[in-house]
Amino acid sequence: MQNRSFQVRSLSWLSSLLLLVVLVMLNVAFARTGTRVDLTEEGLYTLSDGSRSILGKLEDPVTIKVFWADVPVRFDHTKRYVAALLDEMDDASDGLVQTTWVDMSEESAKDEAADLGVQQFIFQTPHGKEVRQAKGYMSLVIEMGEEKPQAYDALAGLQPQLEYLIVSTIYQRSRITKPVIGMISNRPFNPFGGQRQQGVFTEFEAFLQQRFGSGCLL
Repeated sequence: MQNRSFQVRSLSWLSSLLLLVVLVMLNVAFARTGTRVDLTEEGLYTLSDGSRSILGKLEDPVTIKVFWADVPVRFDHTKRYVAALLDEMDDASDGLVQTTWVDMSEESAKDEAADLGVQQFIFQTPHGKEVRQAKGYMSLVIEMGEEKPQAYDALAGLQPQLEYLIVSTIYQRSRITKPVIGMISNRPFNPFGGQRQQGVFTEFEAFLQQRFGSGCLL
């Protein structure tokens, strides 16, 4: 009877040891691959296939600077979302999307924020029967090549579309050649010079030139 009890305890210890070994091996495997598991029902921290495709084709580095300071605790979920989103972009781009969280305790950081056009906001926080106001930062800036930096402020309000805004900005600036569009205009051509008359495509042409540059139209 004692021998049987010993065997049962031995099997129990062996099972526990094997389980521990499996857990350690899984932990090591996840640590090496840098994989993050999105456990949210909505997949909040998972990039779309389109975003992954665009970021996977990047050839030049992208720097994203996050300016976050003195933000009320109620926006902590936005901070976690931004951090997770940018980590996913780093993975999808094989390290070409590099994120820097700027230390706003340095006076030079505030000067940098001003130079980049980052706005400082006034947050209102209830404190007992009073409402206190404090200035803070909740923005990010995309820097890529020689293009003008693109700033996005009030990230809490932009959270539903933030992935699209960042990836579309990167996509627009990563294209080597600009599109050339041929249009048949309804404006009569004047062979002796001067401006053509206004036509129904005027606003559309202006939009294309603003979007793709003045040399996009033939």
